[in-house]
Amino acid sequence: MKHYQIIAHTGCEDTPYNSVDSCRVGYEAGAEVLEVDVRVTRDGVAVLYHDDEPDVSQYTIEEWVAAGYEPIEKLETVLELFAGKPVMFNLDLKTMAAYEAAFAVMDELKVWNQVYFTGVTDHLAHGDRAKHVVWNMPDLPPE
Repeated sequence: MKHYQIIAHTGCEDTPYNSVDSCRVGYEAGAEVLEVDVRVTRDGVAVLYHDDEPDVSQYTIEEWVAAGYEPIEKLETVLELFAGKPVMFNLDLKTMAAYEAAFAVMDELKVWNQVYFTGVTDHLAHGDRAKHVVWNMPDLPPE
């Protein structure tokens, strides 16, 4: 028998993508996993953001806000809110630098037992954090 999980993907029930509200609504709806996209700002802060453009890595959080872009949430804020609760996080790493910033947050908050990674993860294949990676299956022939 297969075990299925309910996953709240990036945005939930018309809440802003990659936001505290989205995570909260997903959790309250019974999601077992909250998926968020992780990037890093120029000053090394792990933030929840999906898109390549505008490139969040070119800004500090303060510069991002001053430029008038949509608000971004710190990964630390979301993980801290759910630390110790019965929910997992799928951190979809959008860049290699995002992992380093996320790693520091998870060490600080001691939430490794609630986190796994997808996205840009090849560099983790042989390290001690590989057990936290959900690997994509290779393309299999139809037969």
